[in-house]
Amino acid sequence: MTVKMLFVATAVISLANGIVTLVSPATQLSLYGVALNAGTAHMAQWAGLGSVVVGLLAWFGSRNEAPEVERVFLGILLIYHVAAAALSTLGAFRHLVGGGGWLLGVMTGSFAIAYAFFLNRDIWSRWRGAT
Repeated sequence: MTVKMLFVATAVISLANGIVTLVSPATQLSLYGVALNAGTAHMAQWAGLGSVVVGLLAWFGSRNEAPEVERVFLGILLIYHVAAAALSTLGAFRHLVGGGGWLLGVMTGSFAIAYAFFLNRDIWSRWRGAT
């Protein structure tokens, strides 16, 4: 896998998730076993908007050619996926969400590992080149 492929995979998954959540929050909430009411639907749409932003960020990251900018995109998306994995796993542990919460925690955790790998590889190669 390349960095560009990771960005594209993130973009496709985040944009699809975000658009579904914006258009049909009930569908998305049912995947996680969350009861639907006006407040949860509204907050799900806010989360969907966040997913769209992450997807756009990843898409523009995949189109970038500057190594310095790529590192910034890697760092931002690493922080996002670490936080998302922690929130999803915590929600699953606290029984706030069903099995979908565990799945989301595993998926975002996997993305976090991939982003950490590419960011660390970049930092390591820069450090080795400086010595």
